[in-house]
Amino acid sequence: MPRVVIVQEHLPHYREKFFDLLHTQLETAGIHLDLVYSPHVSASLLAGHLPWAIPVPTRRWKHFAWQNALKLCRGADLVIVQQESKYVVNYVLQILSLFNKQKIAFWGHGRNFQSENANILGEEIKKRASRFCDWWFAYNDVSVKIVQNLGFPLSRITSVQNSIDTHSIADARQRTSPDQLAALKAKLGISSTNIGVFTGGLYREKRLPFLIEACELIRASVPDFELIVIGKGPEADFIEDSARKHPWIHFVGPKSDVEKVPYWMISKLLLMPGLVGLVVLDSFSLGVPMITTDYPYHSPEISYLQDGINGVIVKPWPDVEEYAKRAIALFHAPEKITNLSRNALAAAEQYSIERMSQCFADGIIGALEAPKISRTKMLFAPPAPIASEDETRIGVVVRSLAPYLRDFYDNLTHSTDGTSVKIFIGQRGTDWVNPWDVTLMNLRRADHVYVNAKTKGRIFRTIFPTRELFNALERYAPGILLITEYSPLSIFGAIWATIHRLPWVIATDIGPDYKPPYPRLTFSQRFVHSIANRFCSGILALTPSAAKKAKRLGKPHILCPHAINTTVYTPGARRVPSEKIRIIVVGNFIPRKGYDLLFKALAGLPTAQRDSWTLHCFGAGSPHELHQLASQLNIGSKIHFSAFIGLDQLIEAYQQSDFFVLPSRSDTFGVVVHEAASCGLPVLVSRHCGASEVLVEEGVNGYVIVPEDTEQFSDYLSRMIRDSSMRERFSHASRAIAEKWDVRINASRALAWLNSEFLKSNNSTPIR
Repeated sequence: MPRVVIVQEHLPHYREKFFDLLHTQLETAGIHLDLVYSPHVSASLLAGHLPWAIPVPTRRWKHFAWQNALKLCRGADLVIVQQESKYVVNYVLQILSLFNKQKIAFWGHGRNFQSENANILGEEIKKRASRFCDWWFAYNDVSVKIVQNLGFPLSRITSVQNSIDTHSIADARQRTSPDQLAALKAKLGISSTNIGVFTGGLYREKRLPFLIEACELIRASVPDFELIVIGKGPEADFIEDSARKHPWIHFVGPKSDVEKVPYWMISKLLLMPGLVGLVVLDSFSLGVPMITTDYPYHSPEISYLQDGINGVIVKPWPDVEEYAKRAIALFHAPEKITNLSRNALAAAEQYSIERMSQCFADGIIGALEAPKISRTKMLFAPPAPIASEDETRIGVVVRSLAPYLRDFYDNLTHSTDGTSVKIFIGQRGTDWVNPWDVTLMNLRRADHVYVNAKTKGRIFRTIFPTRELFNALERYAPGILLITEYSPLSIFGAIWATIHRLPWVIATDIGPDYKPPYPRLTFSQRFVHSIANRFCSGILALTPSAAKKAKRLGKPHILCPHAINTTVYTPGARRVPSEKIRIIVVGNFIPRKGYDLLFKALAGLPTAQRDSWTLHCFGAGSPHELHQLASQLNIGSKIHFSAFIGLDQLIEAYQQSDFFVLPSRSDTFGVVVHEAASCGLPVLVSRHCGASEVLVEEGVNGYVIVPEDTEQFSDYLSRMIRDSSMRERFSHASRAIAEKWDVRINASRALAWLNSEFLKSNNSTPIR
């Protein structure tokens, strides 16, 4: 009797019936099956058990695992192992198969779907080793194409149509009575019918913060909305905290396939914004439509979902507001949910665990009958690119995101001409330069991947690339690369583009006006800048100074200065006239921002105006020395300091002010000028700020000042304070000028420039 061994790391509960069916079918065909597995399951899975399966210990060392299965595999005609590079026993079995008649088969996805940044060495090993076998059991038709692209013959690939026990779930649905459902709702304290459910492992790829934020938005529009969360995993604490904060979130922990049925039956929608796998079949079996996103790391089972027919796929995947909007629309249109539900139930008939086990059994019989494949031929056959299905036209390498960069890249991606953009981000959240709230640093629409760059250096802190950046560039293969500034992370991207003979553009705000009190560039920095500027294909100037540099170098360039969304920063209601004029300045409490120069100018105002104003300063850092200076100048009582505040509070502060001042000794640009102008404030801006060349029109919406010239500075302040009609004119003009430089317009101009200057002229694949 032929003997087959399947080696699995885990035996999850949802695989129990599949293996039982497969065992029975093979026994009927005269084939003995042994299932070898580790009794310890991962933190996000429920453990299964089969009396005939054989548990073995598994030892782990860093990124590798050893399954003690060699003795059990000895003498087997066919051994089926998981396609993962971490399993050392796979390599041993492959080597041993060179010297015996045993056949080896792989079972898996074909590539790593579930990691943003798969280990490049591990993926390369996986590509090579995955062809060093005699048969392939691919999860579904998507995986079949991937395995075929690896160079493996199609005739030896079985599409097993990965599934779960949909019939048992459907039967449990039929057995559940309305009284049981009513009792469950009473137990949970739910009286509403607008219920969403999440089911799955609680780990990062499931995008749980996105889920909760979306549900908060849904709750704001659907007041009786409730969320049920089923699952377990390393991020369970986050869900528990959310449930304590929001009584309408019900965390019920892990449930088996049958146990979760009543929770689904009282729900209208399945909310799964992150990684989707076999849960799509739960959706079909129970007729609860899924709302997911076009997240790039779904498992192959996402191919079962048809957008708008048996579920919903929201694009773009980072846009939480769009996701919430689509869910709200469905809750308000029950007839659409009914149609989706009907089609989901129909789709369930196409996928069943019985069909999966039959496909697998047929594949085993085919593998046993087929001759062994020449290992030498398969090992050295050149594989096709693992990500040939990805079509990224523009790649962007950026260290981390400030709010204005986030808005720029969000809008760069949100194009109407079909241009695909992928953002490769070095770090999550803030770094040592950017003090902003981490929630302001997250891309909301742009397709992106974190490349986990390393921050190093005891004296000069900088950010270094890692293998993840190389892996991401190789996987998505952009047609042009836009690098942000000159960090080692960005320069690595430039080198990669040069080797691949692709155009690369530098997005920078550094130009000839970059000078003290900014830190001086070291010799090595100047050298790197010089080389990069010489060999780049073009410069996307983020400041007027950078545009001057590009012009001197004779490089193709476009000026797209740092900017904000003017629909967010808007003028407020007209202020009620008061005795005191409210002046606002925004910037860190450091010497470079020129607070001391402003204080001296205010102290020099005419006597008649000394009690007619108040100054409100918003920034990070200690204002202790500035307090002392203000006291020495006898203006301390009129100056108010505040730490950085939230976006809504900052906009309100602008709206409550009469005019804005930025007295910096040096600023590459000063995006706060755009914020103030967008809120309709007249502006006084230092000539040392790049924004003075773009956002200030002399005598139209404000003045450019020389902050070191105290007499001139005081004169401009005096004019602003005493002339209300001038402030009114300047206010309207500021808003109009700000709208011309809106971040959405800048992004559109930049995209058009990259398209016409480099993509089309570089004989790239036509943009769809």
